[in-house]
Amino acid sequence: MNRWVVNRVGLLNFWYYQNQIFELADGRMLLRGTNGSGKSLTMQSLFPVLFDGNTNANRLDSFGSSDRKMEDYLLGEKGVSDRDEGTGYLFLEVKREEREEYLTIGIGMHASRGGRLTKWFFAIENNRRVGIDIELYEEIRKDEIAPLTKKKLINRLVGGGRVYDRQRDYKQFVNERIFGFEDIEQFDELIALLINLRSPKLSKEFRPSVIYGILRGSLPKLKDDELLTLSKTIEQLDGHRERLEDLSNEVRELAKFTKTYQRWQEELTGQVSGKWLQLAGEQKELGATSQRIAKSLESDRQQLADSQLKLSDNQVQLAALEQSIQELNQHEGMNLVQRGQELQEQLADIQRRLLKNHDQLSRKQEQLSRQQEQLEQQERDKELYLVDLKDLLLDNEQYLDYLRLAELDKVYAEKMQGEISREEYDYWQAEVQKKKEHFQDVLEKLRQLAHLKNQFANLSREVATIQQQLDECDRDMRQWQQTRQGEIEKWKEGIELWASKASFSIAEKRFSKLFYRMDQLLEEDLREELVLAPIRESYEEARSQNQASMVPLRSRLTDIEEQQQETEEAIKEWQSQKMPEPTRNQTRLANRQQLAKDILYRSFYQSVDFLESVEQGERDNLEGALYASGILDGLISEEGLSLADDLQILPRPKFFASTLADYLCVNDQIEPALQPIVADILQSITVDEVDPELPAIFRNGSYEIANLKGAMAEGYHASYIGAASQERYRQEMILELQKELASLTEEYSKIEDQLSVKERLQDQMHEDYHDCPKGEQVYQSIKYLDEIKLRRQAKLEQFTEKQAEAQHVEQDLITAKISLHDLTSQTGLALEETVYQDAIRYSDNYQANLRDAYRNYEIIKKMDPNLINSAQTVADLADEVRLCFIEENEGKGEEQRQQRLVAENLKQQQLVHVEELQAQLSAARNEQRERRDTEEQLRQALLDLSNSRTKKEMELSSVTEKLTVTSFKETYWRRLLEKELYQVVADQTDLKKIALEKKRDENFNKLRGLENNVLTQFGYIGEQLGSYQPQLLNAVGIDLSAEEEAQLEEFAQYNHYKQPRFSADGQAHTAVDLLDKLTGHQITLRDLLKKDDEELFKSIILESVGKILRSRIEQAMKWVEQMNQLLQSQKNSSGLSLSIQWKPVPSASDQDLGTSKLVELLQKPTEILSEADREAVSRHFQEKVYYAQEQLVNSEDDNSTLFQAIAQALDYRDWFEFEMKFKRANEGYRPQVLSDRKFNQFSGGEKAVAMYLPLFAAVYSRYRDAGRDCPKVITLDEAFAGIDDDNIAELFKACEQLGFNYVMNSQALFGDYPTVSSLMIYELLRPQNINLVTPIRYYWDGHKKHFMLEESHE
Repeated sequence: MNRWVVNRVGLLNFWYYQNQIFELADGRMLLRGTNGSGKSLTMQSLFPVLFDGNTNANRLDSFGSSDRKMEDYLLGEKGVSDRDEGTGYLFLEVKREEREEYLTIGIGMHASRGGRLTKWFFAIENNRRVGIDIELYEEIRKDEIAPLTKKKLINRLVGGGRVYDRQRDYKQFVNERIFGFEDIEQFDELIALLINLRSPKLSKEFRPSVIYGILRGSLPKLKDDELLTLSKTIEQLDGHRERLEDLSNEVRELAKFTKTYQRWQEELTGQVSGKWLQLAGEQKELGATSQRIAKSLESDRQQLADSQLKLSDNQVQLAALEQSIQELNQHEGMNLVQRGQELQEQLADIQRRLLKNHDQLSRKQEQLSRQQEQLEQQERDKELYLVDLKDLLLDNEQYLDYLRLAELDKVYAEKMQGEISREEYDYWQAEVQKKKEHFQDVLEKLRQLAHLKNQFANLSREVATIQQQLDECDRDMRQWQQTRQGEIEKWKEGIELWASKASFSIAEKRFSKLFYRMDQLLEEDLREELVLAPIRESYEEARSQNQASMVPLRSRLTDIEEQQQETEEAIKEWQSQKMPEPTRNQTRLANRQQLAKDILYRSFYQSVDFLESVEQGERDNLEGALYASGILDGLISEEGLSLADDLQILPRPKFFASTLADYLCVNDQIEPALQPIVADILQSITVDEVDPELPAIFRNGSYEIANLKGAMAEGYHASYIGAASQERYRQEMILELQKELASLTEEYSKIEDQLSVKERLQDQMHEDYHDCPKGEQVYQSIKYLDEIKLRRQAKLEQFTEKQAEAQHVEQDLITAKISLHDLTSQTGLALEETVYQDAIRYSDNYQANLRDAYRNYEIIKKMDPNLINSAQTVADLADEVRLCFIEENEGKGEEQRQQRLVAENLKQQQLVHVEELQAQLSAARNEQRERRDTEEQLRQALLDLSNSRTKKEMELSSVTEKLTVTSFKETYWRRLLEKELYQVVADQTDLKKIALEKKRDENFNKLRGLENNVLTQFGYIGEQLGSYQPQLLNAVGIDLSAEEEAQLEEFAQYNHYKQPRFSADGQAHTAVDLLDKLTGHQITLRDLLKKDDEELFKSIILESVGKILRSRIEQAMKWVEQMNQLLQSQKNSSGLSLSIQWKPVPSASDQDLGTSKLVELLQKPTEILSEADREAVSRHFQEKVYYAQEQLVNSEDDNSTLFQAIAQALDYRDWFEFEMKFKRANEGYRPQVLSDRKFNQFSGGEKAVAMYLPLFAAVYSRYRDAGRDCPKVITLDEAFAGIDDDNIAELFKACEQLGFNYVMNSQALFGDYPTVSSLMIYELLRPQNINLVTPIRYYWDGHKKHFMLEESHE
């Protein structure tokens, strides 16, 4: 398997690294260093940051702290680093294990101190490598680099990479191209597990129970697409059971609300009962007090009247006494008779006047009585009209919350009860009519809004259905994309294998280009010929090169044939005594042929011969020097020659010097005319002497001509000067030509063989090229993907169309809502049709009341003048009656005085003697004194009685007022209580008995709190029970005017409340009524659907989910067995051996089969299951699903769904439990269960072993869900701290066996263990916390540790 391995990681301008690349050995690296050297920081900044691009602070610290931030790493520690702004890069390179294929991923960052971190993400493809083919920086000047900006990076990666703005897209790419998890959630779960594993010393809170939880989480869950059949079935079932579930939710929510509402209602009734009982008691007490005071006041009134009569009588008698005394003092005997007559006459006159006045008084009283009755009748009539008017106006007050005419109503209602004009009344009616028309407009818009809502709901459902279909297409696309990726990798491997055997090679760059184009097939549809173009180019190039290499060979064969013929002819010529000639070019030959036509000339070598005294060595050197200098073949002539690529030797003889004449002589066979010239020329060339005007030849084979020096070729033999030389040269040439001919023949044969090989290679290349693996499966998967894409595109267009339509309707809906809002912003009414229908009806009622009220107003206004006249007549008559009473009382007093005077006069007339008059006077004076004393006593008594009466009247008035108020309150509180009890109780005894049972202390805050609970709960159920048109109506217990309510004080707080109303089947219902109705429906539907559920579980669960569960459980059991074998095979210094089991949990109920029995049944083919087995499995899963539904109902998590609950109920991982056992070597007991308590008794090394190995297995399990090419990466902070070397070696061995790529750090660990096949070790040096980190690199080859020089990457 040619999987990815982590090959290199790098940091550019990050922390205290300027440009550092860390190489891994087969995916393994260890960072060493002291505290503060940056080993943990380096590892945590790279892993798992580069996997998912998440740079959150809590990911950068093994302890989960948020103190370390990526910005600080990028800029360096404040106070240590002088950077306040910077750009940096992190990257990771992966490589195929068995081929030179590379992929680089990374993150670019920019930060300013105190600012925010900006990130971008990149991938480098096309086999380009950072630091080799591409750099992430630009060199500003020598030894100074600047990291690329995002824009420059984009430009640099054109055609061979990509840049992402969003972390999500980057993470998706990394998962798809490197890790290969089917969904991103699995990738996230892996990263979470890697972070847990990375923790230094694995946190002291780790214990077996925690490890079991991690192991459980590492088991693959049931995937969404695996549950798709069940999901669709559940959706189908939900479709059938939707009403039942809705009813369950509605009943549950309505029951909660009803309970809350009943608590409030009970509290309201209790407090009203208590208040009424209190007022009834006060009323009774005040009534008794009023009667007592009234009785006492009546007694005082009677005493006061008696005292007033006594006082009046005493005053009359006293006045008569005073007059009598005066008369006695003025007594004149004879005048008494005359005086008596006068008094009698005066008395008669007074009596006549009294009689006349009494008759007049009777007539006036009768007239006043009649007039008062008439006035009272008129007032009663007016009062009836006025009461009716007030009632009508008061009745209108209930509509003011809808009409929002409170101010107008208040002003004009007061006017109507006083004075209102016709214009004002018409204006009032017009305003109400405007309101009514406004309500009608709103109602029409509400109906339009309801239509739009229905239309939008239907479209939303259609959009949701299409969205589900799109999701299914996306799922199918993901599956086929994974298939495509796998087929591409198989294609790559096939091509690699083919290329290793192919007869022509493919250059590394072309291989990279080929694989890059194959990778491009993951995202775009390239034609196969374009993908394979690098192979075709390599084939054509190799074929062309091979053909090109054959051309010179064939040409060479032709040349050889020609050379053979020429050589054979040359041999024949040499054999026929041919004179040797120096090699001449064509120009020289042509020139000499032209000269020979008209001019006599000879070559120098033809004109001379060696002297016999000259030895062969000197001959070779001299001729060699002449040949090298060109003199040997130079022309000698008497005339000046026309030269073309040739030379002529001119004579300039020098005598008395060493010249060629001492070694050469003139050839006597040449033309005589030339012989003297030749002799002079021999004298013109010096030997072993330098003359600046003449050429010099040296016996060592060199020459010098002016400032030109040269020398002969080594091993030169004289061949041209002299007959012997020429003959020897001829024989040598014949031999050489014969050898050359033999060589040509041999070369000809070899070339023929080479051509034969190349022709066979040509055929093999052609065959190999056509045998190159094709991408049929890749393009088949692409075809399926394209079909899915087309289907998805069609669905997407349909989705877009429907969504656009829905958005258009939604926009219309929003517009309608805005219009409604603008139209109703001042209305304050709920935007419901029924509300505005009520509002229109209330407007009609209001207008009708207003018309009736105004009619009464007009009648009252017509009655007012008569009432005024009648009242004035009554007032006048009353004044007259009062005057008559006064006159009558005065007359009676005058009559009494006059009668006394008459009586006294008679007594005086009877007196005969003076003594009798004196006695009479004395008695009168005594009686006068007594009566004056009596008057004073009576006045004091009257004053006391008057004060007492005033006090008691005030007290009675106060009690009466209190009684009136209390009675007024008691009446309404009683009526309110009767209404709350939903009955009118005639007998107060019964009402009192009920009130005593229900009464509670008055506590309005408590009642308000309960009411707020009702409102809150209603706000929630308003959404849950929207189909029942829930409304909170403004309810009034007793209809009262605002003035009356104000008199009742806190009564209004209890009289006004919100009353819930629901609508079902066209009828209004209370909460209790609706709850009873829905509960009945729920029971009926549950019974009807139970049978369908049973059939569903029998067919669906067994056929779909059962198979998946069986597969998952078998895989898990196999994995646990592998993990168990791995644990048992591990050796450690303490002799501790571990084992692990995955045990079934016992059944939880009678319907629960238990894991063992369930697995046994699931492992059987469904066709051989008996009906009893099917029934058992069905009941088991029904129990699970019903439990899930019950948990969902009782769950406080509003985000839970039924599908999630069922998926949790069917989570096979909860049907088993992990159990680890341990045993020490040389201890006789059987393996013991590793409990938390036993674990705590382990040594530090034993604890570490017991923690690491299971977690390694857990990570390995998580990687099993990844793609087959995935690098199994783990990271360990402070790796294996506190463990002895033997156990560390075993843990490294486990890492090797599990095929992990790992990056570890440690203070002391070198990792040079025999169980480690290869490891790159970096020791990080940062003395005294300087702002520079120096890595020292070592390589462990499995046997020996090597120090390696760090390559510069700057």
